[in-house]
Amino acid sequence: MNERRAAVALVLRRRNQGSAGDNDAKPSTKIEILLIRRAVNERDPWSGDVALPGGKVEAGETDFEAAIRECKEEVSLMDECIN
Repeated sequence: MNERRAAVALVLRRRNQGSAGDNDAKPSTKIEILLIRRAVNERDPWSGDVALPGGKVEAGETDFEAAIRECKEEVSLMDECIN
């Protein structure tokens, strides 16, 4: 049986209090969650829905690697933002 796998990423960011570019901004307890809107496609039952970034796991790739790759492809997430 040919297994189809998918992976998603839960991307969180702590929001800082203060204005943009303020290096002295104080950490906050507010957390932001990255969501995407799926492309509109008549053949996709989840077309146009809000979702976590993610997609197909390619051959030889771990779930984690797939989730990171999909974030880079879908939202241009940079390596510096991943830890």
